[in-house]
Amino acid sequence: MTDPQALTPAKTSPIISTVKLLVTTRAATSGKEAMLRTGHKETESHDNNNQKVYPQPIDETVNHNKESMDALILRIFNNISSLKAAYIQLQNAHTPYDPDKIQAADKLVIEELMRLSELKHSYRDKNPKLTSASPKDSCLLAEIQEQQNLLKTYEVMVKKFQSQIQTRDSEIVQLQKQIQESGQRKMKLEKKLKQRGLLPKESEASEEENSFFSIELTPSLFSSAVDTAYKSIHDFSKPLINMMKMARWDLDAAANAIESAVVYAKRAHKKYAFESHICQKMFSGFQEENFSMEPSNLTASHEGFFHQFLAIRAMDPLDVLSQNPDSVFGKFSRKKYLLVVHPKMEASFFGNLDQRKYVMSGGHPRTPFYQAFLKLAKSVWLLHRLAYSFDPKVEVFQVKKGTEFSEVYMESVVKNIFSKREIQSLKWDLDAAANAIESAVVYAKRAHKKYAFESHICQKMFSGFQEENFSMEPSNLTASHEGFFHQFLAIRAMDPLDVLSQNPDSVFGKFSRKKYLLVVHPKMEASFFGNLDQRKYVMSGGHPRTPFYQAFLKLAKSVWLLHRLAYSFDPKVEVFQVKKGTEFSEVYMESVVKNIILEEGDSKPKVGLMVMPGFMIGGSVIQSLVYLSGVRCSE
Repeated sequence: MTDPQALTPAKTSPIISTVKLLVTTRAATSGKEAMLRTGHKETESHDNNNQKVYPQPIDETVNHNKESMDALILRIFNNISSLKAAYIQLQNAHTPYDPDKIQAADKLVIEELMRLSELKHSYRDKNPKLTSASPKDSCLLAEIQEQQNLLKTYEVMVKKFQSQIQTRDSEIVQLQKQIQESGQRKMKLEKKLKQRGLLPKESEASEEENSFFSIELTPSLFSSAVDTAYKSIHDFSKPLINMMKMARWDLDAAANAIESAVVYAKRAHKKYAFESHICQKMFSGFQEENFSMEPSNLTASHEGFFHQFLAIRAMDPLDVLSQNPDSVFGKFSRKKYLLVVHPKMEASFFGNLDQRKYVMSGGHPRTPFYQAFLKLAKSVWLLHRLAYSFDPKVEVFQVKKGTEFSEVYMESVVKNIFSKREIQSLKWDLDAAANAIESAVVYAKRAHKKYAFESHICQKMFSGFQEENFSMEPSNLTASHEGFFHQFLAIRAMDPLDVLSQNPDSVFGKFSRKKYLLVVHPKMEASFFGNLDQRKYVMSGGHPRTPFYQAFLKLAKSVWLLHRLAYSFDPKVEVFQVKKGTEFSEVYMESVVKNIILEEGDSKPKVGLMVMPGFMIGGSVIQSLVYLSGVRCSE
């Protein structure tokens, strides 16, 4: 037998051994055929001399030997294919280096070489029948083994290509990240150059062209612009109300003057009357293409409106107006300011009408109040530009006072609303419910019992957060750090309902359904809606479009994104939870109640509820939010 050590790939190339074996086999085959031809002539001479006739079986023996030889050659080629597959496995085990795979592949190579050696020795020993099977069966078996070896070779190559694809995907994610970072740095530098007047016009045009093609015109973009516009209305109403308070306005009378006969659930809700006033004035004329401005100055195509949107979306409104105070946007801002802010209101705020006169004369004052208004004006102006960028254009509709509420077309700004009938039907004892979640917690105020419900939601939503698969099917969630970050970026800016409408049974969809069924108990749901129809719909794989479930989806998306982001780091972010009764630590914990009183001599307070877990990222700590039991707090 050949020494196995002499046959390893490190010392003897399998290809050289194979070539030698083929040469030996072909020479032996040629010799055999020559012997058969010579033997045939000698037989003829012998027949002539002795006058004897041999029977037909001699030819059958020759045919049988030929078939045996064919079977032998097929087995040789079969072993060569096996050797090739084993050698490819050996090469593949070196990149990346895997000692176990190398040892296993090396063993396969040696075994195949030994089989070839055995075939050579069996032929030399003139053993025509290498197997008990017939030559035809041997041929078929050899062909089957040949195909199996080819499959093994292809499997190895496929795995290698898959590894290369994963490497390329990781490189693509890194390059995309670098492109995004470079783009952000470019925008910052160009903004600084613009402010200093050092940016050439060619560069500005190039930036506008790139911006035009880099942003896609989608319903999600418009929805985001609507949210921005509402936030701007809300933000401007704050300084407006504060200045009314400083000027000693009767806010109740002012709210009633805007809209009378409105019954507010809380006095604080009267702020919505002022937001409504701002909204009505700002959106007056929105349905018109010229937005109540001079039509000759605003004629544009859908692409032209989108270009106007892109031109100023990233700019400060004061920078826009400093370049051209009498632009259409400048005229729009002046007109809307004079509509929103009444002269009597302005006189009571500033003691005069100087700012108003300055605006009416064509100026844009740099006062904080006017700058706050310009942010509002810009958001509404951009929304109008975007609405007319679509083909067909976006239709605007307004809801009149006294209209019956519709969940399809309306959304309440106050989320926790219940009708009297619903309140009576619920009959929940909130104190008992809070104690059922976590007993023996001493609350500083009764209102603090809300943290018991926040703790319940937190515990259910973060259950399984420390696992890579977040308690879902592991086969669906295997990903690299770059893969997790790609998942985070994919839905970060999307509405959760839009995500689920594309793929209701995605991993995020399954996660949302699972967590909803954990957070909302059947008894709770039955008391809310009078039935379990919504629960059954979720269990059947659906995602209802009810306000309650939509509110939950926002929660589910935020926790899901946090998990994706935690596993994007290398090493991953570690999560930690704080148990009830744990001594308070200012390093790892933060109290959700800020105005707690801790006097000298008092023992360290204990944790009553964990409202949010903490996280360890590198050497940094993101503190866990906790409610401390048995402490006092100032008013």
